[in-house]
Amino acid sequence: VYFLVYAHAHKQTTGEDFAALEAEKDNLLAAMDVAFARQNWENVMVIRNALEEFLDLRGYWDEAIQHGKQALQAARHADNEQAIARFTHNLAIIHRNRGSLAEARRLSDESLVIYKRLDNQSGIAVSLHHLAILAQNQGEIEEARRLYDESLVINKKLGNQKSSAITLNNLAVIAQNQGELTEARRLYDESLEISKKLGNQYGMALTLHELGRLAQNQGEIEEARRLYDESLEISKNVGNQKVIAGTLHQLGLLAGEEGNKSEAVRLFRESLSIFERLGSPNAEIARRSLARVEGDSS
Repeated sequence: VYFLVYAHAHKQTTGEDFAALEAEKDNLLAAMDVAFARQNWENVMVIRNALEEFLDLRGYWDEAIQHGKQALQAARHADNEQAIARFTHNLAIIHRNRGSLAEARRLSDESLVIYKRLDNQSGIAVSLHHLAILAQNQGEIEEARRLYDESLVINKKLGNQKSSAITLNNLAVIAQNQGELTEARRLYDESLEISKKLGNQYGMALTLHELGRLAQNQGEIEEARRLYDESLEISKNVGNQKVIAGTLHQLGLLAGEEGNKSEAVRLFRESLSIFERLGSPNAEIARRSLARVEGDSS
Protein backbone atom coordinates (compact mmCIF):
# COMPACT_ATOMS: atom_id res chain seq x y z
CA VAL A 1 0.00 0.00 0.00
CA TYR A 2 2.87 2.39 0.82
CA PHE A 3 4.32 2.22 -2.70
CA LEU A 4 0.85 2.57 -4.20
CA VAL A 5 0.29 5.84 -2.32
CA TYR A 6 3.87 6.97 -2.99
CA ALA A 7 3.58 6.40 -6.76
CA HIS A 8 0.24 8.21 -6.90
CA ALA A 9 1.61 11.18 -4.90
CA HIS A 10 4.50 11.74 -7.33
CA LYS A 11 2.89 11.29 -10.75
CA GLN A 12 3.32 14.91 -11.93
CA THR A 13 5.92 15.75 -14.60
CA THR A 14 8.22 17.85 -12.38
CA GLY A 15 11.88 17.51 -11.44
CA GLU A 16 10.92 17.04 -7.78
CA ASP A 17 8.38 14.29 -8.44
CA PHE A 18 10.70 12.52 -10.88
CA ALA A 19 13.54 12.65 -8.32
CA ALA A 20 11.19 11.03 -5.78
CA LEU A 21 10.23 8.29 -8.27
CA GLU A 22 13.90 7.79 -9.22
CA ALA A 23 14.78 7.16 -5.56
CA GLU A 24 12.17 4.38 -5.30
CA LYS A 25 12.07 3.16 -8.92
CA ASP A 26 13.24 -0.41 -8.24
CA ASN A 27 10.91 -0.78 -5.23
CA LEU A 28 7.94 0.59 -7.18
CA LEU A 29 8.52 -1.83 -10.06
CA ALA A 30 8.98 -4.68 -7.56
CA ALA A 31 5.69 -3.70 -5.89
CA MET A 32 4.06 -3.86 -9.31
CA ASP A 33 5.49 -7.37 -9.84
CA VAL A 34 4.13 -8.47 -6.45
CA ALA A 35 0.68 -7.03 -7.22
CA PHE A 36 0.71 -8.84 -10.59
CA ALA A 37 1.70 -12.16 -8.98
CA ARG A 38 -1.16 -11.72 -6.48
CA GLN A 39 -3.54 -10.86 -9.33
CA ASN A 40 -4.24 -7.48 -7.75
CA TRP A 41 -4.97 -5.94 -11.14
CA GLU A 42 -6.07 -2.54 -9.83
CA ASN A 43 -2.76 -1.94 -8.01
CA VAL A 44 -0.76 -3.00 -11.08
CA MET A 45 -2.62 -0.41 -13.15
CA VAL A 46 -2.36 2.39 -10.57
CA ILE A 47 1.43 2.01 -10.20
CA ARG A 48 2.03 1.77 -13.97
CA ASN A 49 -0.17 4.82 -14.56
CA ALA A 50 1.83 6.86 -12.06
CA LEU A 51 5.14 5.79 -13.64
CA GLU A 52 4.03 6.37 -17.25
CA GLU A 53 5.75 9.69 -18.05
CA PHE A 54 8.66 9.02 -15.67
CA LEU A 55 9.68 5.79 -17.44
CA ASP A 56 9.23 7.38 -20.88
CA LEU A 57 11.05 10.68 -20.29
CA ARG A 58 13.83 9.26 -18.11
CA GLY A 59 14.51 6.70 -20.82
CA TYR A 60 13.70 3.50 -18.91
CA TRP A 61 12.23 2.06 -22.08
CA ASP A 62 12.96 -1.62 -21.37
CA GLU A 63 11.09 -1.32 -18.06
CA ALA A 64 8.34 0.70 -19.77
CA ILE A 65 7.74 -2.10 -22.28
CA GLN A 66 8.01 -4.95 -19.77
CA HIS A 67 5.73 -3.36 -17.16
CA GLY A 68 3.51 -1.84 -19.84
CA LYS A 69 2.72 -5.34 -21.09
CA GLN A 70 2.07 -6.37 -17.48
CA ALA A 71 -0.36 -3.47 -17.01
CA LEU A 72 -2.09 -4.30 -20.29
CA GLN A 73 -2.59 -7.90 -19.13
CA ALA A 74 -3.96 -6.60 -15.81
CA ALA A 75 -6.39 -4.31 -17.66
CA ARG A 76 -7.59 -7.25 -19.76
CA HIS A 77 -8.06 -9.43 -16.67
CA ALA A 78 -10.00 -6.57 -15.04
CA ASP A 79 -12.00 -6.13 -18.26
CA ASN A 80 -11.24 -2.38 -18.09
CA GLU A 81 -11.48 -1.07 -21.66
CA GLN A 82 -10.33 2.47 -20.82
CA ALA A 83 -7.17 1.03 -19.25
CA ILE A 84 -6.65 -1.40 -22.16
CA ALA A 85 -6.71 1.56 -24.58
CA ARG A 86 -4.42 3.65 -22.38
CA PHE A 87 -1.75 0.97 -21.86
CA THR A 88 -1.89 0.01 -25.56
CA HIS A 89 -1.28 3.68 -26.41
CA ASN A 90 1.60 3.89 -23.88
CA LEU A 91 3.29 0.89 -25.48
CA ALA A 92 2.87 2.51 -28.90
CA ILE A 93 4.85 5.57 -27.70
CA ILE A 94 7.77 3.48 -26.41
CA HIS A 95 7.89 1.41 -29.62
CA ARG A 96 8.01 4.67 -31.62
CA ASN A 97 10.87 5.92 -29.44
CA ARG A 98 12.74 2.72 -30.26
CA GLY A 99 12.08 3.09 -34.00
CA SER A 100 9.61 0.16 -34.26
CA LEU A 101 7.20 2.27 -36.31
CA ALA A 102 5.04 -0.54 -37.72
CA GLU A 103 4.37 -1.93 -34.23
CA ALA A 104 3.75 1.59 -32.90
CA ARG A 105 1.20 2.21 -35.65
CA ARG A 106 -0.53 -1.12 -35.04
CA LEU A 107 -0.87 -0.35 -31.31
CA SER A 108 -2.03 3.23 -31.95
CA ASP A 109 -4.69 2.03 -34.38
CA GLU A 110 -5.81 -0.49 -31.76
CA SER A 111 -6.11 2.14 -29.01
CA LEU A 112 -7.98 4.51 -31.36
CA VAL A 113 -10.57 1.84 -32.18
CA ILE A 114 -11.23 1.27 -28.45
CA TYR A 115 -11.38 4.99 -27.62
CA LYS A 116 -13.87 5.53 -30.48
CA ARG A 117 -16.01 2.65 -29.26
CA LEU A 118 -16.03 4.20 -25.76
CA ASP A 119 -16.55 7.70 -27.22
CA ASN A 120 -13.57 8.86 -25.11
CA GLN A 121 -12.82 12.16 -26.86
CA SER A 122 -9.61 12.84 -24.92
CA GLY A 123 -8.32 9.36 -25.79
CA ILE A 124 -9.28 9.81 -29.46
CA ALA A 125 -7.31 13.10 -29.56
CA VAL A 126 -4.23 11.49 -27.98
CA SER A 127 -4.31 8.56 -30.43
CA LEU A 128 -4.78 10.86 -33.45
CA HIS A 129 -1.84 12.98 -32.26
CA HIS A 130 0.38 9.90 -31.99
CA LEU A 131 -0.67 8.60 -35.41
CA ALA A 132 0.21 12.08 -36.74
CA ILE A 133 3.73 11.79 -35.26
CA LEU A 134 4.14 8.40 -36.95
CA ALA A 135 2.94 9.81 -40.29
CA GLN A 136 5.33 12.76 -39.88
CA ASN A 137 8.25 10.42 -39.10
CA GLN A 138 7.52 8.47 -42.27
CA GLY A 139 7.31 11.57 -44.46
CA GLU A 140 3.51 11.51 -44.88
CA ILE A 141 3.27 15.27 -44.27
CA GLU A 142 -0.27 16.00 -45.45
CA GLU A 143 -1.65 13.01 -43.53
CA ALA A 144 0.27 14.17 -40.43
CA ARG A 145 -1.20 17.68 -40.73
CA ARG A 146 -4.72 16.28 -41.15
CA LEU A 147 -4.39 14.10 -38.04
CA TYR A 148 -2.82 16.90 -35.93
CA ASP A 149 -5.61 19.28 -36.96
CA GLU A 150 -8.25 16.69 -36.05
CA SER A 151 -6.59 16.12 -32.66
CA LEU A 152 -6.28 19.87 -32.04
CA VAL A 153 -9.98 20.53 -32.73
CA ILE A 154 -10.95 17.93 -30.11
CA ASN A 155 -8.44 19.14 -27.50
CA LYS A 156 -9.52 22.78 -27.92
CA LYS A 157 -13.15 21.73 -27.49
CA LEU A 158 -12.21 19.84 -24.31
CA GLY A 159 -10.03 22.70 -23.05
CA ASN A 160 -7.04 20.34 -22.92
CA GLN A 161 -4.31 22.97 -23.18
CA LYS A 162 -1.31 20.77 -22.36
CA SER A 163 -1.99 18.46 -25.31
CA SER A 164 -2.91 21.39 -27.58
CA ALA A 165 0.50 22.99 -26.92
CA ILE A 166 2.39 19.85 -28.01
CA THR A 167 0.25 19.51 -31.16
CA LEU A 168 0.87 23.20 -32.03
CA ASN A 169 4.61 22.58 -31.55
CA ASN A 170 4.54 19.62 -33.93
CA LEU A 171 2.53 21.55 -36.54
CA ALA A 172 5.19 24.27 -36.27
CA VAL A 173 7.93 21.71 -36.97
CA ILE A 174 6.10 20.67 -40.16
CA ALA A 175 5.66 24.33 -41.20
CA GLN A 176 9.37 24.99 -40.59
CA ASN A 177 10.46 21.93 -42.57
CA GLN A 178 8.17 23.06 -45.42
CA GLY A 179 9.83 26.50 -45.42
CA GLU A 180 6.77 28.27 -43.96
CA LEU A 181 8.88 30.14 -41.39
CA THR A 182 6.41 32.89 -40.40
CA GLU A 183 3.70 30.31 -39.73
CA ALA A 184 6.20 28.12 -37.87
CA ARG A 185 7.20 30.96 -35.53
CA ARG A 186 3.54 31.86 -34.90
CA LEU A 187 2.73 28.27 -33.93
CA TYR A 188 5.88 27.89 -31.77
CA ASP A 189 5.08 31.13 -29.92
CA GLU A 190 1.49 30.02 -29.30
CA SER A 191 2.68 26.62 -28.06
CA LEU A 192 5.34 28.12 -25.78
CA GLU A 193 2.92 30.64 -24.30
CA ILE A 194 0.51 27.84 -23.31
CA SER A 195 3.28 25.63 -21.86
CA LYS A 196 4.67 28.54 -19.82
CA LYS A 197 1.21 29.43 -18.51
CA LEU A 198 0.69 25.81 -17.42
CA GLY A 199 4.24 25.48 -16.05
CA ASN A 200 4.63 22.43 -18.33
CA GLN A 201 8.40 21.92 -18.35
CA TYR A 202 8.33 19.15 -20.96
CA GLY A 203 6.41 21.36 -23.42
CA MET A 204 8.61 24.40 -22.73
CA ALA A 205 11.85 22.47 -23.30
CA LEU A 206 10.52 20.92 -26.50
CA THR A 207 9.45 24.23 -28.05
CA LEU A 208 12.57 26.14 -26.93
CA HIS A 209 14.62 23.40 -28.63
CA GLU A 210 12.64 23.83 -31.87
CA LEU A 211 12.89 27.64 -31.71
CA GLY A 212 16.65 27.12 -31.36
CA ARG A 213 16.61 25.02 -34.52
CA LEU A 214 14.65 27.77 -36.31
CA ALA A 215 17.17 30.44 -35.21
CA GLN A 216 20.08 28.17 -36.22
CA ASN A 217 18.61 27.61 -39.69
CA GLN A 218 18.30 31.38 -40.11
CA GLY A 219 21.93 31.92 -39.13
CA GLU A 220 21.13 33.47 -35.71
CA ILE A 221 23.85 31.51 -33.91
CA GLU A 222 23.86 33.31 -30.55
CA GLU A 223 20.06 33.27 -30.30
CA ALA A 224 20.07 29.57 -31.19
CA ARG A 225 22.62 28.82 -28.46
CA ARG A 226 20.62 30.81 -25.89
CA LEU A 227 17.44 28.88 -26.74
CA TYR A 228 19.20 25.50 -26.72
CA ASP A 229 20.83 26.27 -23.35
CA GLU A 230 17.47 27.27 -21.88
CA SER A 231 15.85 24.10 -23.24
CA LEU A 232 18.71 21.95 -21.94
CA GLU A 233 18.48 23.40 -18.43
CA ILE A 234 14.75 22.59 -18.23
CA SER A 235 15.21 19.11 -19.74
CA LYS A 236 17.98 18.31 -17.24
CA ASN A 237 15.73 19.40 -14.37
CA VAL A 238 13.07 16.89 -15.46
CA GLY A 239 15.67 14.39 -16.71
CA ASN A 240 14.11 14.15 -20.18
CA GLN A 241 16.78 11.98 -21.81
CA LYS A 242 15.56 12.07 -25.42
CA VAL A 243 15.30 15.88 -25.54
CA ILE A 244 18.63 16.30 -23.67
CA ALA A 245 20.37 14.12 -26.28
CA GLY A 246 18.68 15.96 -29.15
CA THR A 247 19.65 19.39 -27.80
CA LEU A 248 23.26 18.29 -27.17
CA HIS A 249 23.36 17.14 -30.80
CA GLN A 250 22.11 20.52 -32.04
CA LEU A 251 24.69 22.33 -29.86
CA GLY A 252 27.30 20.04 -31.45
CA LEU A 253 26.16 21.17 -34.90
CA LEU A 254 26.45 24.81 -33.75
CA ALA A 255 29.98 24.23 -32.45
CA GLY A 256 30.90 22.57 -35.75
CA GLU A 257 29.52 25.51 -37.74
CA GLU A 258 31.70 27.84 -35.67
CA GLY A 259 34.78 25.69 -36.33
CA ASN A 260 35.07 24.53 -32.72
CA LYS A 261 35.80 20.89 -33.60
CA SER A 262 36.82 19.65 -30.13
CA GLU A 263 33.62 21.04 -28.55
CA ALA A 264 31.53 19.54 -31.37
CA VAL A 265 33.15 16.12 -30.81
CA ARG A 266 32.49 16.35 -27.04
CA LEU A 267 28.82 17.25 -27.55
CA PHE A 268 28.22 14.61 -30.25
CA ARG A 269 29.80 11.93 -28.03
CA GLU A 270 27.62 12.93 -25.09
CA SER A 271 24.51 12.90 -27.31
CA LEU A 272 25.47 9.55 -28.87
CA SER A 273 26.07 7.98 -25.46
CA ILE A 274 22.50 8.87 -24.35
CA PHE A 275 20.87 7.77 -27.62
CA GLU A 276 22.75 4.43 -27.50
CA ARG A 277 21.72 3.82 -23.89
CA LEU A 278 18.10 4.52 -24.86
CA GLY A 279 18.26 2.22 -27.87
CA SER A 280 17.06 5.17 -29.98
CA PRO A 281 17.33 5.18 -33.79
CA ASN A 282 18.66 8.77 -33.43
CA ALA A 283 21.96 7.20 -32.33
CA GLU A 284 22.72 6.68 -36.03
CA ILE A 285 22.31 10.42 -36.76
CA ALA A 286 24.62 11.33 -33.85
CA ARG A 287 27.13 8.69 -35.00
CA ARG A 288 27.22 10.18 -38.51
CA SER A 289 27.65 13.72 -37.15
CA LEU A 290 30.52 12.56 -34.93
CA ALA A 291 32.23 10.67 -37.79
CA ARG A 292 31.94 13.74 -40.04
CA VAL A 293 33.56 16.07 -37.49
CA GLU A 294 36.28 13.56 -36.57
CA GLY A 295 36.94 13.06 -40.29
CA ASP A 296 37.29 16.82 -40.77
CA SER A 297 39.66 17.01 -37.80
CA SER A 298 42.07 14.38 -39.09
